[in-house]
Amino acid sequence: MIGMMLTKKRSRIDIVGRILSVCVRDSLKTSIMYDCNLNHEQVEDYLRLLVDRGLLEKVERAPGSRRYVYRLTDLGHKCLEAYKQFAEILDEP
Repeated sequence: MIGMMLTKKRSRIDIVGRILSVCVRDSLKTSIMYDCNLNHEQVEDYLRLLVDRGLLEKVERAPGSRRYVYRLTDLGHKCLEAYKQFAEILDEP
Protein backbone atom coordinates (compact mmCIF):
# COMPACT_ATOMS: atom_id res chain seq x y z
CA MET A 1 0.00 0.00 0.00
CA ILE A 2 2.79 2.46 0.85
CA GLY A 3 4.56 1.71 -2.44
CA MET A 4 1.39 2.54 -4.35
CA MET A 5 0.99 5.82 -2.50
CA LEU A 6 4.57 6.79 -3.31
CA THR A 7 4.17 6.19 -7.04
CA LYS A 8 0.94 8.14 -7.63
CA LYS A 9 2.43 11.63 -7.45
CA ARG A 10 5.95 12.72 -8.31
CA SER A 11 7.87 14.48 -5.61
CA ARG A 12 9.83 17.66 -6.16
CA ILE A 13 13.03 15.63 -5.73
CA ASP A 14 11.94 13.18 -8.44
CA ILE A 15 11.19 16.03 -10.84
CA VAL A 16 14.56 17.64 -10.13
CA GLY A 17 16.27 14.26 -10.64
CA ARG A 18 14.53 13.85 -13.99
CA ILE A 19 15.47 17.36 -15.11
CA LEU A 20 19.10 16.76 -14.15
CA SER A 21 19.04 13.46 -16.07
CA VAL A 22 17.70 15.18 -19.18
CA CYS A 23 20.31 17.94 -18.93
CA VAL A 24 23.25 15.53 -18.98
CA ARG A 25 23.12 16.35 -22.67
CA ASP A 26 22.62 20.04 -23.47
CA SER A 27 18.84 20.47 -23.59
CA LEU A 28 16.47 23.15 -24.78
CA LYS A 29 13.73 24.30 -22.43
CA THR A 30 11.03 22.72 -24.60
CA SER A 31 12.84 19.37 -24.60
CA ILE A 32 13.07 19.48 -20.82
CA MET A 33 9.39 20.42 -20.58
CA TYR A 34 8.27 17.47 -22.73
CA ASP A 35 10.77 14.90 -21.41
CA CYS A 36 9.81 15.74 -17.82
CA ASN A 37 6.08 16.12 -18.50
CA LEU A 38 5.91 19.67 -17.10
CA ASN A 39 3.96 22.71 -18.19
CA HIS A 40 5.63 26.00 -19.15
CA GLU A 41 5.22 27.61 -15.73
CA GLN A 42 6.58 24.55 -13.93
CA VAL A 43 9.63 24.22 -16.16
CA GLU A 44 10.39 27.94 -15.76
CA ASP A 45 10.22 27.63 -11.96
CA TYR A 46 12.39 24.50 -11.81
CA LEU A 47 15.00 25.82 -14.25
CA ARG A 48 15.25 29.11 -12.37
CA LEU A 49 15.71 27.21 -9.09
CA LEU A 50 18.34 24.86 -10.51
CA VAL A 51 20.31 27.64 -12.18
CA ASP A 52 20.14 29.79 -9.02
CA ARG A 53 21.40 26.86 -6.92
CA GLY A 54 24.28 26.18 -9.32
CA LEU A 55 23.11 22.77 -10.55
CA LEU A 56 22.48 23.90 -14.13
CA GLU A 57 23.89 26.61 -16.32
CA LYS A 58 22.09 28.42 -19.13
CA VAL A 59 24.32 28.66 -22.19
CA GLU A 60 23.83 30.16 -25.66
CA ARG A 61 23.19 27.33 -28.12
CA ALA A 62 25.52 29.02 -30.62
CA PRO A 63 27.44 32.30 -30.50
CA GLY A 64 25.01 35.18 -31.03
CA SER A 65 22.00 32.86 -30.82
CA ARG A 66 18.90 33.81 -28.87
CA ARG A 67 18.29 30.16 -28.06
CA TYR A 68 19.71 28.68 -24.89
CA VAL A 69 20.45 25.20 -23.66
CA TYR A 70 20.71 23.99 -20.11
CA ARG A 71 23.62 21.84 -19.01
CA LEU A 72 24.74 20.25 -15.77
CA THR A 73 27.44 21.89 -13.72
CA ASP A 74 29.89 19.85 -11.66
CA LEU A 75 27.58 20.30 -8.67
CA GLY A 76 24.66 19.15 -10.84
CA HIS A 77 26.54 15.96 -11.75
CA LYS A 78 27.23 15.28 -8.07
CA CYS A 79 23.57 15.84 -7.15
CA LEU A 80 22.38 13.60 -9.97
CA GLU A 81 24.66 10.78 -8.81
CA ALA A 82 23.46 11.22 -5.22
CA TYR A 83 19.84 11.16 -6.42
CA LYS A 84 20.45 7.94 -8.38
CA GLN A 85 22.05 6.28 -5.35
CA PHE A 86 19.20 7.37 -3.10
CA ALA A 87 16.57 6.17 -5.59
CA GLU A 88 18.36 2.83 -5.88
CA ILE A 89 18.30 2.37 -2.10
CA LEU A 90 14.56 3.08 -2.00
CA ASP A 91 13.69 0.78 -4.90
CA GLU A 92 11.75 -2.27 -3.89
CA PRO A 93 13.55 -5.59 -4.39
